[in-house]
Amino acid sequence: MGLTLFLGNIYYAWMGLRLAKKEGRAAVCALPSGPSVPHMFIVVFVIMLPSLARPATR
Repeated sequence: MGLTLFLGNIYYAWMGLRLAKKEGRAAVCALPSGPSVPHMFIVVFVIMLPSLARPATR
């Protein structure tokens, strides 16, 4: 995951530089890649899915 995050951030930085050169301005924003997407898979499939599969107790 660490290597993927690093490579993703390098790619987004490269895209930001290309956009800055194309539009002739220095203030551009490139969306950084972060661990939030893998975290959401963990939340959905490890936490929420088992709680949905378990019958509710009263």
